[in-house]
Amino acid sequence: MYICSVIVDIPYMQDGWSYTHTESLEIGQLVSVPIGNGNRICAGLVLECTEFDNKLADNLENNLNSVDYKYNPDNLKSIIEVSHIILPKTWLDMVYFIAKYYHEGIGEVALSLIPNYLKNYRFWHKQTLSKAYDKFVNKFLKQDSTNNPQTQNLITLNDEQNSVFSAIIKDKFNYNVHVLHGITGSGKTQVYIHLIHNYLLNSPQSQILVLIPEINLTPQIVGIIQKQFFHIPVVVLNSDLSD
Repeated sequence: MYICSVIVDIPYMQDGWSYTHTESLEIGQLVSVPIGNGNRICAGLVLECTEFDNKLADNLENNLNSVDYKYNPDNLKSIIEVSHIILPKTWLDMVYFIAKYYHEGIGEVALSLIPNYLKNYRFWHKQTLSKAYDKFVNKFLKQDSTNNPQTQNLITLNDEQNSVFSAIIKDKFNYNVHVLHGITGSGKTQVYIHLIHNYLLNSPQSQILVLIPEINLTPQIVGIIQKQFFHIPVVVLNSDLSD
């Protein structure tokens, strides 16, 4: 018997709930578990899996106060369904960082980052889900972490643009904020393009986050970035995306 710590999508949840299972499961494996009185079933992620061996059983029997309540199988519900979906360690590391940085529950962060169709345990054994998961992993979780900063020829900045660019680059190794003012068409985007190129050229492992103020500007801005940085993967996230 194994005891697994599982996180679910519940506010402020920092530690997993314990469930029993007949086999050892992988960290990051997607499972379905009963919560509350057992009438509700939801998807969860395995954070830890410990074998309930004779030594642990003896400790529990001889000294209940020295063993955590969660390791007593008599008090635990069992995992209902196990999927073949195992989220990689790099993805889990990101989840932990986000949860800590924004003071959110680990379960809230982790489960909200998984598409709904992957969390539907009723379809875990269907072939269509396997194909969908493979596509999800290949597209979002296994991208090459080394960026190749090749670009099309950059547009030469004018004196005013170059002055702004140079001031920001001088401060690039300090935590700071710069606000760039300029009317529509004044050339702000080209300053951003040069900044992106500079960071990627000097730090190939860097990731650049571009926030766009209006969703209808997405195709235009993404098109400019993809044209300039044609060897670098660009991922777009907004409220208009399907699962």
